[in-house]
Amino acid sequence: MPYTKERIKVVGVDCAACVYAIQKIIESFSIKTSSEVEKLYIEETGKGSTTFLVAINSKLSAAVIVSDELRKEASKVISFFKEKGIRTVLATGDAENAARYVASQLGVDEVYAELRPEDKADLVDKLQGSGRRALFAGDGVNDAPAIGRAFLGVAMGGGADTSKEAGDVFLINGNLEALADLYSLSIHARKKAVQNLAWAFAYNATLIPVAAGVLYKSLGIMIRPELAAAAMILSDITVISNALTLMKWRPHSGK
Repeated sequence: MPYTKERIKVVGVDCAACVYAIQKIIESFSIKTSSEVEKLYIEETGKGSTTFLVAINSKLSAAVIVSDELRKEASKVISFFKEKGIRTVLATGDAENAARYVASQLGVDEVYAELRPEDKADLVDKLQGSGRRALFAGDGVNDAPAIGRAFLGVAMGGGADTSKEAGDVFLINGNLEALADLYSLSIHARKKAVQNLAWAFAYNATLIPVAAGVLYKSLGIMIRPELAAAAMILSDITVISNALTLMKWRPHSGK
């Protein structure tokens, strides 16, 4: 193979002599394929594989087939969110057949394939525009725009620095079960916040009028200043202690 004389950069495609085998990009480079290659492409993408075409001077020279192994915890995490009534969406730059194969294996609700980085970001805007709140998790440079647009952007460990900077949350170990743990922790934290607001409101609504002497004329009850200060400190201790119970929370994944 001769040395490459010209390199053309396309967002989402990072190669010099190969063209990613999705039809709209193949056509844009005027690559001619044979019926055998097209048959191979259909068969392999149907199995969840991704096919790359290597072309020299717009002439097809080789086909490279690669596939990703599904993480063992992926199906478990998808099932967790579905049990919570949360819709799951797969947004990928891979070919549609491959994406749908993966989605069928995992039980994902919606599939969007052959997406460029800006397409993923637009998809997040579209979903959130329909009244949804989107959590977008990703680890690549191409995921960064969508991570930044999402209501909650999650950068997975081991990913690109760009996605880490764009995310609201960074999961260090990159284990998908951490997404389920993140959801559970957020639910616990929200409950504690509501409880603390209730405690604070109850203390203030009850004791501030008493400290102001509302009951003094009718019942002769009056709280001395030092007792009122002690009651305020007690309310703070109650709220803080309740918040500290979150320290007892442990992730279900144990990681």
